[in-house]
Amino acid sequence: RGGPFCAIGRRRQQSNFFITLNTNRRKFDEAQDPRAVQEALNACFGKQIYDILTFGPAHPECYGDDALHPNEFIEKIEVRTGVERGPVTGALHCHAYLTIAHWSQIRINKLALQGLFK
Repeated sequence: RGGPFCAIGRRRQQSNFFITLNTNRRKFDEAQDPRAVQEALNACFGKQIYDILTFGPAHPECYGDDALHPNEFIEKIEVRTGVERGPVTGALHCHAYLTIAHWSQIRINKLALQGLFK
């Protein structure tokens, strides 16, 4: 894959992202039980992972169309999540560790990530 002017060869890469989502909330209702939050977090990352990825940030002549066919360029995605309350403030926050094996250039789109978890 890659456009006719693509002189850059693709190679398999592994990218690791450590994401922290902070609710900044100290009072919780039943829906904010840490177990329920972790299940929702896993569901969001599982179903909507491609919504938070940006493909081909550099060299659009080679990687520009990757977002149209993400399954062709993403080999494997592993997501590990955890939910905890801060020791000082008691605010609920979540951690996600993403490991992505891919044949493209990828980044996390911060605005899309924020929109997904609002």
